[in-house]
Amino acid sequence: MIKIYKLDNETIILMRTDNILKPFNESMKSAPNFWKFFDKVKHNGFYNKELGNLYNVIESLSALFLLNCIHNDTKKILAEESSRKKGIRIMQNGKIIDNIIRSELFEFKR
Repeated sequence: MIKIYKLDNETIILMRTDNILKPFNESMKSAPNFWKFFDKVKHNGFYNKELGNLYNVIESLSALFLLNCIHNDTKKILAEESSRKKGIRIMQNGKIIDNIIRSELFEFKR
């Protein structure tokens, strides 16, 4: 059975600034902006070099973090690591009890 994830309302918080990022905010009928910008830089970087900026890198990383946080095989690992590093009780008896996963850059709340 294929599981379908609804991503357009999911948010990631940028830890240093508390900015809220929605990497999949656009209609999923086309690729997200960070992906379009990546393709433009990859295929014609000389003319699109201004798109290879820090904001687009952070947006891409937030999308990857979001996908890892909602995927069943990786969210438990991230929650365990978040608990261990931050001293926050996210796991109990092998189950996720808090719906916040943190990294050095991002925070995901469900």
